[in-house]
Amino acid sequence: MVVFCASVWFQLLWFLCVMGQTEWQWWALGGAVGTWLLHIVWGKWCWHLVIFSGLGIGLDGLNIHFDLFRFAADGFPIWLMSVWIAFAWYCHFLVPVLSRWPKLLMAMVGGLGGVTSYYAGLELGAVTFTYSLTVTLAILFLQWSVVTLCLVFVEERYKWCTQRL
Repeated sequence: MVVFCASVWFQLLWFLCVMGQTEWQWWALGGAVGTWLLHIVWGKWCWHLVIFSGLGIGLDGLNIHFDLFRFAADGFPIWLMSVWIAFAWYCHFLVPVLSRWPKLLMAMVGGLGGVTSYYAGLELGAVTFTYSLTVTLAILFLQWSVVTLCLVFVEERYKWCTQRL
């Protein structure tokens, strides 16, 4: 039930970010950071909150730099940072579930999840792909497959999601 509630909350934050973009970006950032703060207040500080969001922002920064996709705002959108902050929090609930699965299945689910998120962003007008749909989605699938495996590897190795303050 906790994973379900976390999934619903993450999807609501994602929707706020993608639908609101620059108009609602400060609300989205407040929601994502507020979620972190509540998580910390409840005594569940996780180092991955900082590291995973930084890695995600860095990855999308590279994707923007190499012109894989574009956003309406110049630079790196604040609302996209908010998505990564929320996703890093969501990893606290998601990674322990994924780590029970075989690695290949984990990679495929992560790849499909990432592709679905960016494709939905495309359909909702939040992002523009500069390459063909097939090429962009293939690149994103590979990226997210690797990201998923890395997230699970880091958590299994360091147990950041289970450490307390």
